[in-house]
Amino acid sequence: MNEYNDKQMINKMSKIIITVTVIIIFAFVITAIIAIIVSGKNSVNNNNQLQNEVNSYFSDDVQTEEISHENIVDDSTITLNKSYGKVDVVFVDENNQIIANPEKPQLGNNLTPVKYNESSYKFEKTNSDDNSWYNYSNKQWANAVDENGNYFVWIPRFAYKITYYSSSTYTHKVGYSDSRGILAINENDPNTLTRISHNSSGLQETGNHYIVEPAFMNDTLNSYRNGGWSSNIKGFWVAKYEVSIEGENTNSSTSQSSNILSGANEVNNTNTINTNVIISDTIKLASKPCVTSWRNIDIGNAYYNSYNFNRGLNSHLMKNTEWGAIAYLAYSKYGSDTYKISNNNSREYITGGSKIESEVYNVNKNETTTQNVYGIYDLSGGASEFVTSFINNSNQYLSSGKTGAGYMLDVISNTQYKTIYSNTQEEQQYNEKNATLNYRANSLKRGDAIFETSNNGYQNTSWNTNSSFYMQYDVPFMIRGGTYADPISAGLFNYSSCNGQANVSEGYRVCLVIE
Repeated sequence: MNEYNDKQMINKMSKIIITVTVIIIFAFVITAIIAIIVSGKNSVNNNNQLQNEVNSYFSDDVQTEEISHENIVDDSTITLNKSYGKVDVVFVDENNQIIANPEKPQLGNNLTPVKYNESSYKFEKTNSDDNSWYNYSNKQWANAVDENGNYFVWIPRFAYKITYYSSSTYTHKVGYSDSRGILAINENDPNTLTRISHNSSGLQETGNHYIVEPAFMNDTLNSYRNGGWSSNIKGFWVAKYEVSIEGENTNSSTSQSSNILSGANEVNNTNTINTNVIISDTIKLASKPCVTSWRNIDIGNAYYNSYNFNRGLNSHLMKNTEWGAIAYLAYSKYGSDTYKISNNNSREYITGGSKIESEVYNVNKNETTTQNVYGIYDLSGGASEFVTSFINNSNQYLSSGKTGAGYMLDVISNTQYKTIYSNTQEEQQYNEKNATLNYRANSLKRGDAIFETSNNGYQNTSWNTNSSFYMQYDVPFMIRGGTYADPISAGLFNYSSCNGQANVSEGYRVCLVIE
């Protein structure tokens, strides 16, 4: 009997143990499932956080703004006030895919990276692997020097779009300039846009209706009418300062007597030397601070000098689209961000605005595209600058561009170095009518910071009240930036016209492209 009871007790104990074991295993499984679910949720949250971090590199519009204005009607008679606009920039690779940060600047064999030393108040050489060389998110644009100490700044490949606002408070949107054209928002129907101007054919789109800046695009199939290049390029280098003239590595003033230049002759009674010359073994072109900029040169010689500055780096006189690319990047969150950069007010046309280098970098840094030492100087004020854009209206002053190998008018057609604009002037005289006709005739062009950033071709209607005087009649060439003598109308969005002849207030700037 006792043996029987013992067996019964053992059986009961076994059942209890089995039951407890099952309960424990079940609880363990439930716990594991809960852990997996929680982990999954955390993983999702982490992924969302990572995506948000990536998104933060892009402009808000790319990732968060849902463009609902897809109903577009065409009406060129509608007026859109383009006086106030914000430029939204996204960096893109050579396949026009949006990337968080610009691709690494190309140096070739002639350029060495430099970065600013706060202690010595100078730029010092570094190497391309230096993580602190540049940071565009912090408005620190890449700087480099060539073997002769000339400074250049890297403009990386990007795409852009513009949003227009009703006032300088930038709160009420009234329109866009993007890959769909220039569009006005219908106040009575916010989901409808009125297209007042199409874009030139051949432009490239990316992301949420962004236009790839034409200066970076392969424009061969379009016969270079958009101001592009012979291939897709990662960016270009631009002279950090208005160029100056040197002999034996010493700057020569364009307004004072000098014996520096071989063969330079003094002319008239103002002791001005002849600087309307081409570069040679003894006459050099430079991009350096604290010196007199090179003026009193016609556009033909400026084009020749820029073209022959460094053929290995595709050197050339700045194009209109390159000026536009610089202006748009500067006006974005990667630059001055809608802040009007200060003018170089030097009456002597001193590059960087001062003969003292420490003042250039500490006092005058608000004159740059970034409001710090890493930006580009002299784009507002100083001297007006030639760009390689003109109208072929057969005016006598076109001869200022000069013909022959290496000159602007070696061929009268668009190339990767120059752009011919449409001409529809009706009268052989200088007046508002002709300027307006040509302004409207080129309303399809994008990326040059002209039609997109002004309301008229014959007034101060560009952004920040900058001058807007279009090419016409006896002023067939374009100049940009304005001079020190025009403190109000000078600026990044200033454009005017000239006859291309040598002038004391007109200079130039060089760009480089490494393919």
